[in-house]
Amino acid sequence: MAGLLLLFACASLGLQAWTLSKGLQVEQAARNTEAAQALVAALNGPRAGATTLQAWADTRFALGREDRIRVRSADGLTLVSLDRPADDTGVPDWFAQAWPIAAPPGRLTLVNAAIVKPAENGRPDSAAPAVLEAEARRVWAQQLLWQTVSRSAALLALIAVTGCLTAAAVLRGWLLPRRMTLDQLAGLAASHLTPRGKSDVPQVRGLDATVRDLRQDLALQAEQVLRLQRQAQRDSMTGVSLRHHFLGQLQRRLADPQGGCAALLIVRVCDLEALNLRAGREATDRLLCAVAHVLLTYVDRVSGALVGRLNGGDFALCLPVGGVALETALSLRSAFAALPALRNAGALAVVGGVDGLPRTTCSAALAEADAALARAEADGVLSVAVAHHGDLVADAAGATAWRQQIAEALTQQRGRLVATPVLDREGRVLHLVCTLHLQLSVDAAHQPPRAWLALARRASLLSRVDLLTVQLALHAIAADGQPRGVRVSEPAWSAPGFVAAVRALLQVAPAQARALSIELAESEHGGAADGLAAALAAWSASGVRLGVVHGTALPSDLTALQAAGVAFVTVANEQLRGLAADEALKAYASSWFQLVRDLGLLALVDGVTDPQDLDLLWTLGLDGAAASASASAVPSDAF
Repeated sequence: MAGLLLLFACASLGLQAWTLSKGLQVEQAARNTEAAQALVAALNGPRAGATTLQAWADTRFALGREDRIRVRSADGLTLVSLDRPADDTGVPDWFAQAWPIAAPPGRLTLVNAAIVKPAENGRPDSAAPAVLEAEARRVWAQQLLWQTVSRSAALLALIAVTGCLTAAAVLRGWLLPRRMTLDQLAGLAASHLTPRGKSDVPQVRGLDATVRDLRQDLALQAEQVLRLQRQAQRDSMTGVSLRHHFLGQLQRRLADPQGGCAALLIVRVCDLEALNLRAGREATDRLLCAVAHVLLTYVDRVSGALVGRLNGGDFALCLPVGGVALETALSLRSAFAALPALRNAGALAVVGGVDGLPRTTCSAALAEADAALARAEADGVLSVAVAHHGDLVADAAGATAWRQQIAEALTQQRGRLVATPVLDREGRVLHLVCTLHLQLSVDAAHQPPRAWLALARRASLLSRVDLLTVQLALHAIAADGQPRGVRVSEPAWSAPGFVAAVRALLQVAPAQARALSIELAESEHGGAADGLAAALAAWSASGVRLGVVHGTALPSDLTALQAAGVAFVTVANEQLRGLAADEALKAYASSWFQLVRDLGLLALVDGVTDPQDLDLLWTLGLDGAAASASASAVPSDAF
């Protein structure tokens, strides 16, 4: 509209200037003729010589009414030539050149100072005529034209500005509801279910109601997923983890390089079948629930403790630290001895355990605990076997040396990345998940995380570890252009200053940031959706692709994380192990994938090893799977 108004104003001004200049030229031509007639009347008199004629012309010219006076004889001799110098009219030169006032001069014939007309037969009169040319003052015409056009331009500009502002206000009021509606629709298309708040626009209010309904539906869907998750992972009677879920958590705990040593205890209610026949099904169920309740108190009091039901009368308790198996077993024996349900039924509960578990397999840990349980069951009393395995550090002096080496390696950036590809169903690489290997001494080989990460965690160095991983990933992307992903642990992203440091790295390398994926691990304690959302919001503006490693958070937390900018969710394989043979777990996985799709997120699974589980996951809507690091790790160049 501003362009149309400008075009209209220019056309209007041009037409006005052209019309006015033509009229002023006619007016100036008439003035020139009048000036010539006035000069002829002034010079009317007896014959005079050239000197007298020049004097009369000077006298007339001094009055300031003419810009030019010329008198030529019949033979072309100039008798009088008077020109007034150009005055400062205040008119710009470009305007005077664009719109000149070019009127012809007034021209009359003089003979003996009288006007002589040509003879009818075309012969000149015998009085030897002279020609007089006169131009009246024309400064007034140029000034009038400039003033008129400039004032018209100012008026048109004022009208145009007022019209644009008025049109902008009208268009804003007209387009605002539609723009807000389109924004809300775009948000719905992207699964961003965020209400606009109070609005006077009916369309926006209607879409806000739709968004609230969708959020309510998703909340109900998340509750259903949570119920199915509990059915798939929790024993409905005792409330502890089912065998497959507990074993998956135990394997993850034992394989975690950050976990350190652990203790595993197995509690067995002996002769469960005979007890069931003797005391009845309901009494036996109450007894099992009482035993599970005792074990669950450790989950409430000890962060990271795990409890599961292995089979009918066998329960397992995993403690995240070593050196406490014997003390815990004695406490359990005292608690079981005080249980009325156990005494009334005449049941016997025994405890066997293994302490100081290193990073080992789940089956090996269960085998050692079963051996201790067998000895306890043979004795009929509590027996605890403590296994001492070699750990990374043998003494405090060694631990100090290792911590110093790790800190120096991080300071000097002696690290390299090992990449694990995340593949889609067709085998295409979505991105490479990178883990950091450190060169703890200058001449040594790079060590994997399992060799040093536990000590880095104890020394509160995880934020520096993950920051170096992000930096090396950006360098690797700049070198080969391959998209990469890094995982940031909860102690790192919750550490003061870490989020700002990562944001600074992303801002320095914006092109590489757009090819980087950052997965944030959830807190082991759960309920960290707000903290995750704050970290994600700080990085989303850099174009980085954001994800979350789904573990302990509730399914309802995914809605808040999606609004904060999460694009994908990675679920650990331990939560889905044995999917193909477990209908309850299959129902949970199906509802979980449906919830992720409804939120517009990608679903990834980490560390799938069972081909049957993987095939079923593809049919449920899996978007990508990361193979185990041992099978597909790809070393990167050192930086």
